[in-house]
Amino acid sequence: LPACDAASAGRLVFVPGQKRFYGCTGESWEPLNTGAVGSEGNPALSCKALLAAGGGKGSGAYWIKPGAEEVQVWCDMETGGGGWTWIAVVNSDTDNAGKTRVLGVTAFGSVGNALETSEYSVDASGLTFTEVMIPNGKSGDKLTHAAAGQLVWDTKTYKGGGGDVAKLVQLADALQLRTGYYAGNNTNIPVCFSKNAISSSWVCDSDSTPIEGWIDASGGEFCGATGKPRKWAKGGACTVYGGGDKIVYGLAVR
Repeated sequence: LPACDAASAGRLVFVPGQKRFYGCTGESWEPLNTGAVGSEGNPALSCKALLAAGGGKGSGAYWIKPGAEEVQVWCDMETGGGGWTWIAVVNSDTDNAGKTRVLGVTAFGSVGNALETSEYSVDASGLTFTEVMIPNGKSGDKLTHAAAGQLVWDTKTYKGGGGDVAKLVQLADALQLRTGYYAGNNTNIPVCFSKNAISSSWVCDSDSTPIEGWIDASGGEFCGATGKPRKWAKGGACTVYGGGDKIVYGLAVR
């Protein structure tokens, strides 16, 4: 785009590669809203905002702009009244890229036409939310917990045990959302609800205490032998899936 200054205020420019018009405010170029709300030319703030605006036509792939960048996500417009923004959809075969992929932080993959075939994560920076959901497409479980108040997603991470990257979000009632890696033979991407009392170094390792969600392969004290990476924990019980089971799960907020 050319320079945008006081002399060019009000000027319109069309960018063919993006199929979008930009208008000069006198200080910066801003995209013009074109198309239905939730489209690439007119993204919503979130799936919840899209639902409230009446722009969604059921669950599916939509465009949102929670921060500086537009991203395409899957919107669940049905579960619990709808408005869930899936910031990540993965499965038990998703490559963890050497334990560097953190859901909602590391961008990879793309949204498909059906939730079951998607495999992606977006940088969800700026997305506001009060609830978090970790769904399991195999069992049908949808584990949800609320925050103490409205939160804003950021991409801050920390190093868990073993020096691998992880992320933590403080919710309500001494509960945390965690995703990332601890140690051991983990070949997929853990994401869980964990009690504050469990060291953040363990990330989604249970450390003998019940947690919920898709947990780290090292969580053997609670969910069976260490080294079996396909572990789902719910309500104090565990399911350990075999290598032939392809389990779709993910992370959603609203």
